[in-house]
Amino acid sequence: MSEQMNYPPPPPRSGNGSCWKWGGIACVGCGCVGVLAIAALLAFTFSRPEVREQFSRVMSTAQEASVTVQRMQAVGEAIGKFVEDNGRYPERLVDITPRYIEAGMLKATDRPDAKPIVYHKPPDNAPPTF
Repeated sequence: MSEQMNYPPPPPRSGNGSCWKWGGIACVGCGCVGVLAIAALLAFTFSRPEVREQFSRVMSTAQEASVTVQRMQAVGEAIGKFVEDNGRYPERLVDITPRYIEAGMLKATDRPDAKPIVYHKPPDNAPPTF
């Protein structure tokens, strides 16, 4: 038979050197460094004039697209009111002006070179919700 070995108990943990504490400090530190690096990269990128110009163009295009969608919805609602009042679809889009919508709303945006909204009359037997 072999003798049973008695090992001494493990030393008590000290409160100042826990893994969770130092791991958390390292994680937060790396996170802060990462955020600062991304902020520096964005600041450098947007300091260039050509990037600012492209970003400005993109934002302008997005705003125009939003205006176009709003106008198309307004035109659709005006056509719906025309159908309710007359029992038929208008022959041309200008037939809904000025009673149902302003003539200026029939263009995609307020820009002078904006394209007109295109209307295709539905078939005569189309339901009112067409």
